[in-house]
Amino acid sequence: MKFTEYFSLFSLVQAFCVFISIFFVYGTYDGKKQNEKHSRHKWYASLFDGPKPVPYFGNSLNFILHPESIALMLMFYTQKYGSKYRLWIGQKLSIVISDASDAKTILIGNKFTSKGDDFHDLFGRVFKTGTFSDQGESWKKSRKILQQPFKSILLHNYIDTMNEEARKIVKELQPKAHNPEMFDVSDFVGTATFNIACKTLFDLKEPVSKETHYIFRKAAEEFETDSFNLMFYPKLIRNIKQLFAKKKLNHIFNIMELPYRKVILEGKLKVKRDKKNDEQVDKKLIDYLKSDVFSDEEKKAQIMTYSVGGSETLVISISLTLLILAIYHEIQDKVVDELKHIFNDDDRDTTVDDIKQMHYLEQVLKEVMRLFPLAPFLFRTAKEDVILGNHTIPSGTEFIINVPALHNNPTNFPNPDTFDPEHFSAERCRVLPKGSYLPFAIGPRNCIGKAFAMYEMKIVCSAILRKYRLHSIITKEDIKVKYSFVLDSIEGYNISLSERK
Repeated sequence: MKFTEYFSLFSLVQAFCVFISIFFVYGTYDGKKQNEKHSRHKWYASLFDGPKPVPYFGNSLNFILHPESIALMLMFYTQKYGSKYRLWIGQKLSIVISDASDAKTILIGNKFTSKGDDFHDLFGRVFKTGTFSDQGESWKKSRKILQQPFKSILLHNYIDTMNEEARKIVKELQPKAHNPEMFDVSDFVGTATFNIACKTLFDLKEPVSKETHYIFRKAAEEFETDSFNLMFYPKLIRNIKQLFAKKKLNHIFNIMELPYRKVILEGKLKVKRDKKNDEQVDKKLIDYLKSDVFSDEEKKAQIMTYSVGGSETLVISISLTLLILAIYHEIQDKVVDELKHIFNDDDRDTTVDDIKQMHYLEQVLKEVMRLFPLAPFLFRTAKEDVILGNHTIPSGTEFIINVPALHNNPTNFPNPDTFDPEHFSAERCRVLPKGSYLPFAIGPRNCIGKAFAMYEMKIVCSAILRKYRLHSIITKEDIKVKYSFVLDSIEGYNISLSERK
């Protein structure tokens, strides 16, 4: 054996020995530190059904070996063990919920405003103290301030920008109307939703190109998928995996800094002392971030958080809606009839009054988000002991709310596998139990941009539908999705177009 080969083998053996040593030392130390808490959790966990755990790993070994199937395993366990079952992620107790009453208790209660240390640490790698991942007093402070620009009475300020970007999409789609080939409509919608977020929230003037946004979108997608998978790893394994992936994370972080760099380049965080501006009611998000209340690090975190949250979920929901309408022509025709009644074949921009009249389109959007929930799993951690149904749940327990299972409950949604906008007729909505439908979550950590999102979805979808008829050769059952923190289509959102006459 050559010396270099011997040395390489020796180094490998050394590395393995070091890994094993760290594994047991960390496990012993962490085990002693967590022993009392773990014993208490173990007793309460025995009251719940769930898959059989193995030492140290708990139930996470399957998740580690098959990260692409984590969501499917959670769905399978729900079918097998019911609407409330336990998982052990290493020594962390998790209760998976798919009951509307339990979901309501968890989401609206002040005992559950934390998403947990693991969630905070993983998303904090990029979003730091952003509203989405932060917790405690820091989260309360930013939430209270930054929800101001999303109030319903201020949304009219964003209409012009949304209309402008919707017109751009319609124009860019023109060549596709003369070509019967299928194409991924999200390639066109994505750039528009990103520019809407950058312009309305941060007052940026220079739009990004389709190519630049594609790179940003892929980086965001890779980060959230990786973070979701790591949520189901024991802490030591997760830390080791992150150590080896540090270079890749830095690359992703550099890409996702794009909106922040544009904000700095255009000088949008510079404070202009103007009493008139201070008293202005209809401020944008960036105006609130100029406050001395936020540190430079917090400002950066919020810009990165809202640039992703304000665009990447919307491109998926809009693209899914267009794909579904391309499949169901009868429903598409009903939406277009409603739009004709509102606009009388005028190609003018959409107004706030128009949006309020789009009742059937809203039912369609809600049904899309029922069958394809953008945030399929919601995470919360109990800050103190809590009674849930007939069970006492100890503090420190993590709750995972299985939204797809909630949305497919036949008691609340008859024929749940069928795409039916009548699930959200006025009559049905009046009797729908709170906690049974969670497209934007509910309670103190709900999505503060839900009204903003509904405005944008209606404006973009209606602009496209007024100009083009949508077609698809696939069925709803052909749509294959991947679940992580955000739902997405595996094979894109492929449709074809023809011009309306």
